[in-house]
Amino acid sequence: MFKYLMLICLIATLFGAGCAKPQVLTINNFEDCAKYYPVMESYPEQCRTPDGRLFVRPLTDEEKEKTKPPENLELSTMGVLTGKVTVGPICPVERIDQPCPVPPEAYTSRELIIYKVDGKTFITSTHFKSDGTYSITLPPSNYVADVSRTGTFGSSKDTPHAFRIYSSVTTTFNLSIDTGIR
Repeated sequence: MFKYLMLICLIATLFGAGCAKPQVLTINNFEDCAKYYPVMESYPEQCRTPDGRLFVRPLTDEEKEKTKPPENLELSTMGVLTGKVTVGPICPVERIDQPCPVPPEAYTSRELIIYKVDGKTFITSTHFKSDGTYSITLPPSNYVADVSRTGTFGSSKDTPHAFRIYSSVTTTFNLSIDTGIR
């Protein structure tokens, strides 16, 4: 009888050890995020948690020095962010020599959103024009550009994208949206 009791206790102990509580991750900065989630190919690098929080790698002093605007630019005037989006594929079977035409709605139904550098604080947004181009006037600062994630299908590996606007300078950011049609 004692052997059976010991065997039951041993089995209970073994099963109890396999029922440990799952580890809860505490993500508070870019370094923590990069340990567990993919780092986006951007400058500076960014990492997004599954719950949508965005962390941007802090710049070193040397990098900050390199990204300073030229001394002769006045910072009180506006700058421009401009570019073009490509959307595709549009057809399930698309040949290189016979691409499907992109309807204007494929562009105009999508929106480029500009956030402060924290990636959360909304600044402005614009819909792409019917040819896929866009232009936004912004005061000099650091920003993050992203595409709207509601109402349309498709995603972009190019966003979120950190960038800097300089006074009286046009900054170009072109991106592509993969519709997922195969």
